[in-house]
Amino acid sequence: TDVEPVDEAATNNEYCEMCGGGAYMLCCDGCPASFHFECLGIKPENAPAGNWYCSNCSLEQTQQPRVTSLQEAARKGDVHKVVTLLGQGVDVDSVLENMWTP
Repeated sequence: TDVEPVDEAATNNEYCEMCGGGAYMLCCDGCPASFHFECLGIKPENAPAGNWYCSNCSLEQTQQPRVTSLQEAARKGDVHKVVTLLGQGVDVDSVLENMWTP
């Protein structure tokens, strides 16, 4: 089957996640979220070059390796590793969401 190219401009919301308004916004490259520069406290001329990720996506990216390790340790019954990873601030809800998927 042929895969249709994704129109990246259409993948983000047309409203600001913080104030609900529209217009010129900074779009997250990891999810549909969009934000006014002003709502983020960023001047448009200081916009990040390249990809930009909202705080939710940034947290997800930094948490994912530890979440995966915690899931593996829990499946193996490695209680010591589970406790160690939880002490490192792994988001338990993220682990439980995917814990029992095949």
